[in-house]
Amino acid sequence: MEEEELDYEPEEEEVGVLKEQIEKEGCLLKEQRIKGSSNNKKRSRPCCICSGRFVNVRRHVLRAHVPWYTAPLLACWTCQLQFGQQGAFTIHCNDYHNSEQTHGYKEEFLVDWVELMNGLLIELCRQFEVSTLDKLVTFAGEMSTLEQCDKATFHQTDLPFLLNFNRINHFHSSSAYTVFPPSYIHSLLHWKVLALLIKSSEDSENLLSYNCKLSLCKITSHPIHTVIDTHFHWDKFFLQARFSGLPSYIWEEQDNEKFQITKLISNFVFPSRWTACLDGDLLKEDKRILHTIGIHPKVAGNQVGRHFNELKRRIPGNFLAIGECGLDVSQGEKDMREQVKVLRVQLELARDCKLPVVIHCRGKNITARCLDIMSEILDRDHGVHWHCFSQDKRTYENIKRCFPNTKFGISPLLLMEDTYPQLRSQVCEMSLEDIILESDAPYLHPKNYEDSSPILIRSIIQKLSIMFNIPGRGNC
Repeated sequence: MEEEELDYEPEEEEVGVLKEQIEKEGCLLKEQRIKGSSNNKKRSRPCCICSGRFVNVRRHVLRAHVPWYTAPLLACWTCQLQFGQQGAFTIHCNDYHNSEQTHGYKEEFLVDWVELMNGLLIELCRQFEVSTLDKLVTFAGEMSTLEQCDKATFHQTDLPFLLNFNRINHFHSSSAYTVFPPSYIHSLLHWKVLALLIKSSEDSENLLSYNCKLSLCKITSHPIHTVIDTHFHWDKFFLQARFSGLPSYIWEEQDNEKFQITKLISNFVFPSRWTACLDGDLLKEDKRILHTIGIHPKVAGNQVGRHFNELKRRIPGNFLAIGECGLDVSQGEKDMREQVKVLRVQLELARDCKLPVVIHCRGKNITARCLDIMSEILDRDHGVHWHCFSQDKRTYENIKRCFPNTKFGISPLLLMEDTYPQLRSQVCEMSLEDIILESDAPYLHPKNYEDSSPILIRSIIQKLSIMFNIPGRGNC
């Protein structure tokens, strides 16, 4: 090397010192970031949050990547520490508290845990800029990072806590404890889902120590108003990709009144779907859903005669009504003869089985014909649900004169003022006692509304509360 060349290289002694220092700092850094990480690639799996590999990823995530109360049976509620396994938790309790510190399932302990989880979920809503927990569920289902949860399941010890989470919050409780795609609010409580949501948030570090209790439902001061969606189509949701059940439908008004859709009546009107839907386990698991069965007039011309026997065979089952059935000439009078034949058969079934009928009647000048057929077969006091009513006061009064026990389904058509400008004034002419609520989801999707689901019932209630001057219901 030439003398004028500058020598910035360390001397040999310095090299040795530097190597030792780097190794120490590297080990310290590695220990801090991925404590417990395994070098055995055959036995270990990568963490879903950090770069480490672990023989038991769940234990590591509980210790390092979620708040201290995520797994309540493995949490020290005195020190506010989360443990990954029972052995370590027991040793900690014996060493520092001279006891096993077992809370079991005491009500006070359960309420504390539920309110902590509520606070965390509401904070996640704020960070992801979604307005409700149901929307957080939808948001989580659309996150690509959560697709790695597709094989995740809840542990048996989690189930009592999920049941109590739903009970204390007055959410719908389902036996379908699926994790992904998330269908219920309690799906978000799985350790892996929660960890990935926290990691994706804008303030993930602070969320690990988030410790805010929140009660979502104080029954003593604000009872929940139960709501029924009297007409929707579960089978259409069932056909959607990755469908694993309906979410909870619960909301709160500005005056702290709470509402929840506790029952939904699904109309099964397409014979080709009866077997897959009615005989499957998924439908049976959701105790909120009640059923009607019938043949829709739009499929009446598709050689449905062969389905009559199956319809008659299924009727003794747990069905609330026959239908929806009726006449539809909205696209012309094609198949009218078949429509009339199919309607008659279903009205006779309803009469013989003493079941109400759900009437679908669409098209110009068709209501009178439908009423004539109904009057030939049914007694005047027969129960009728007139689906998706959108006609004038004269028609309303005529139907009530023929069948006084008729209830009229007010649907999202009420929200489509551009298409049905007269409907609002027509509904105001009706008696409130004659009105029932229906979403007809997912077939009706009003403009400027996020989706077509039973939650549209909320907007219908808001609209009706204003129209009929009912205090408190329209202030959402």
